Amino acid sequence: MKRVSKNRQIYIYFFVFLFLLLMFVELAVNEEYVKISETNITATTRKNIKEMIKEKKDVTFDISQIIAHNRNVIKIMESGEYGRLRSEFLFDISKYYTKYRHLSVYIIDKNGIYVYTPFGEEGIKNNTLQESSLIKSILFSKRADRIDNYKYNPKFYEGICISKKGIVFKGISPIYDYSGNLLGLVEVDTHFNSIVERLESSGVDSAVVVDKRLSKTISSPLSKVTVNGYEIINTDIKQPIIKLIKQHGINNLIKVKKYEYIAPRSNFITGYYVISIPIKNNKKETLGYYLGFMYDTYGLAKKETLTQIVSGLMFLIFLGMSYTGYKYQKMNKRLVDSLNARVDEQTKRNIELLYIDTLTQAFNKLKFDKDIVNAHQDTYIVMFDIKNFSKINSIYGFKTGDKVLEIVVKRVKNVIKKPLYRIHADEFVFISENYEQDILKIKEKFIKEPIYLHNDDVKLRLSFSFGVCKNDSEDALSRAAIAIKEAKKSPYLEFSLYKEQKVDTNFIKFNSLLYDALFHQKEAQIVPYFQGIINNKTKKIEKYEALARLVTKDNVYSPYFFLDIAQSSGFVYEITKIMADKAIKYIASVDDKVGISINITEDDLNKGHLADYIKEVCLKYKFPIERITLEILEGITSSGTKNNVKKLKELKDLGLKLALDDFGVEYSNFERISELDIDFIKIDAKYIKNLTKSSKSRKIAKAITDFAHSIDIEVVAEFVDSEETQKIVESLGIEYSQGYLFSVPNKEIESIN
Repeated sequence: MKRVSKNRQIYIYFFVFLFLLLMFVELAVNEEYVKISETNITATTRKNIKEMIKEKKDVTFDISQIIAHNRNVIKIMESGEYGRLRSEFLFDISKYYTKYRHLSVYIIDKNGIYVYTPFGEEGIKNNTLQESSLIKSILFSKRADRIDNYKYNPKFYEGICISKKGIVFKGISPIYDYSGNLLGLVEVDTHFNSIVERLESSGVDSAVVVDKRLSKTISSPLSKVTVNGYEIINTDIKQPIIKLIKQHGINNLIKVKKYEYIAPRSNFITGYYVISIPIKNNKKETLGYYLGFMYDTYGLAKKETLTQIVSGLMFLIFLGMSYTGYKYQKMNKRLVDSLNARVDEQTKRNIELLYIDTLTQAFNKLKFDKDIVNAHQDTYIVMFDIKNFSKINSIYGFKTGDKVLEIVVKRVKNVIKKPLYRIHADEFVFISENYEQDILKIKEKFIKEPIYLHNDDVKLRLSFSFGVCKNDSEDALSRAAIAIKEAKKSPYLEFSLYKEQKVDTNFIKFNSLLYDALFHQKEAQIVPYFQGIINNKTKKIEKYEALARLVTKDNVYSPYFFLDIAQSSGFVYEITKIMADKAIKYIASVDDKVGISINITEDDLNKGHLADYIKEVCLKYKFPIERITLEILEGITSSGTKNNVKKLKELKDLGLKLALDDFGVEYSNFERISELDIDFIKIDAKYIKNLTKSSKSRKIAKAITDFAHSIDIEVVAEFVDSEETQKIVESLGIEYSQGYLFSVPNKEIESIN
């Protein structure tokens, strides 16, 4: 009996040993599973947060690119009518990105003045360039003055910065006109809210905190939550998370390298896994931290403790927990897969939102720029637009025009079976291997099938202009645009194929010199040269005409070389301002009796600021405004709109005199002269210089003089270069003479008085 009892005791010891061994193995396996599960979930979440931050940084810059390339924005920046930036189309651009709450758009002109902010006029006054050294460095850097350099550095700035609102994603893009001149910058700021929302839907709560040493620069944070001297900048932070942060301290949380588990107060409540991700700027400086709080949904941390309690009770628990571990592993995999699927889905949505034109559902220019890089060089770029589309808008309204665009896109896509890109308004582009066949298909489609509108009451037949360019250069799109302009010159042309244009070196040279003369004055300057106008009765110079000259170190250029270029580049008004300031300043300093005559153009009138500017200059130099004559081109009066007439009347009411320059050369409109209350008529030089040779010229000059005298207008003869010519001028009764006989244009006035 004793032996049996001893054997049983050995068996019992063996089974106890075996049970303890299995229990130890189960405990070790379970602990390892918990560690792996924790690592997988936190590592995946950390990776996803980093990817979301990078994605948002890129998208913020892409939004700034879209706005900077918007033709409406470019036109407004060119015209200076900045009030129109607050119109619907700019809001439409931002509206596409409504998931980015607190998206802010700023537009700065080339002189560093804020012309649009999301905070209205007060925001413009309060946002000075001095507040942003980043904007200042970009705007006035050498890279930003020409588009040629910009091509090599397309992303002027995309990154994460400390702003007065908190940590923001910032995208800054230059705005250029179509001649490559810098008009200003567009800055887009977004915040972390969309990332917070996306993570919250996956069970991750967030806190975005600003480094204590930088929080002083945040003058008006979007969130007013402060913990331990740190700003929490996401507005959607939950109260339990704030409480959790206060309990454990931000200083402890931001030091987390991998992840940490915040233990609960009760053994029956699961806690949080905490991860800390530093938020760095482009200089790799840490601006703040992204804290993620993942609720321990599956009780992984508690599982280890409970296992230690019950594992010694029975071997079945070991088997049960092994099965549970397998089940949790599958659940953990589903959680990881769910997070990745959400990120992929949201990324796909963002890409679609970024690249689709919301009106027509065609792709936009941003998508074209992306796709053309991978297109084969044997393909062609085909650009087309709707002939007389502006008339459709003006006659039937913009809603009808939008409907027409939608129909055009659907039909063209159905015909050519290729991606279609909307570049601007009614301008579209597609990439083709056989452009002649595709163009023919489009034309035939719209010839056979007119567009019916307004319940079929209106029938429109559309025709198109086509420009084609081979896809063998970086600027293929601009070449296609040149080709379509050629096509419009000949209405019966099927399409226009781009031909290599001769480089206008003159344009490049004088455009660059003008830009320097107007904004830098390093290599060139605009300088007034003065030519006297003599009174034929008193034989004295009564006033001087200020003639614009572009002066460099080696040459002096007359307007013949640069005026057309100035008009096409939008520089005329700046030239007029410089001329008025310098000419009035000089005359005021050397002679208190003579007058000054200054040339103005239609561009000056369209600006709407000329009257105020001349008043300001006269006040500055204490010069009587009555001694100023404005010489206007005859084309302004004859083709001039009612608006031009009104503005000239405003100038006249100030006390300024008006002279009609080059009269008789091209547009003569006698009725308009009376309407404008002209003081002087200047007979065009081609008649005066032929007075001695042509009886016809003498008769025309006499007819103009007699007409002017009949309505009490005095006459000036230009280009008087000989005594013989002057005698004829005097015999015709012309009151004033101007020309090389009396005065050669010079920087300093000369007197024959």
